[in-house]
Amino acid sequence: MDRQGRLVVLDDASFHAQRRSEASPPPSLELIGTDEYQGPLVFRIDLEEDMPLPRRADLISPLFPGSSARRPGGERALRFIAVVATGDDELVLLNWVGEVFILSRGGDLRRLARLPAGQLNRTSMALAADGSILVSGGFHIREVYRVARDGSVTSLARELGDPQGIAVDLAGAVYVAETARHRIIRLRPPDR
Repeated sequence: MDRQGRLVVLDDASFHAQRRSEASPPPSLELIGTDEYQGPLVFRIDLEEDMPLPRRADLISPLFPGSSARRPGGERALRFIAVVATGDDELVLLNWVGEVFILSRGGDLRRLARLPAGQLNRTSMALAADGSILVSGGFHIREVYRVARDGSVTSLARELGDPQGIAVDLAGAVYVAETARHRIIRLRPPDR
């Protein structure tokens, strides 16, 4: 959810699935009908909007990809695996190789940072109280990273047991689900 109460959704899409479909994609999703794009679609859904239920993502135009499904520099967009909304109406996206991107309000995509090498699996992201992005590394990495708005990456916690879900409360405490240890840990803000 973003700060305006809108749902942010990352939904996998692929031209392979479109080719197997019996019906052509709706106009809002025509851009994924070619092999130019492999990766998810990003939607922002206003739950207060007067729309018939159930809300169907295939009838809503995605925020990403927009008119171009290419990364800065002309490379193909990589598959995103996590998304979090910032306080200034931007979205932060993480791809499967550890690159962190900012999707601006205008639809521009720019790379913010690259996490240390590793196999990201079962990751989660959250917005910290200071505006930085927290990324749980998941099964293989066993670490929680903090990505500052200037792109610097630091470690918030190490040697965790399969850190997956991550959340931040109103006081700034960080909660991490250590799945391998069947527990949730709390990391208090430094001033407490």
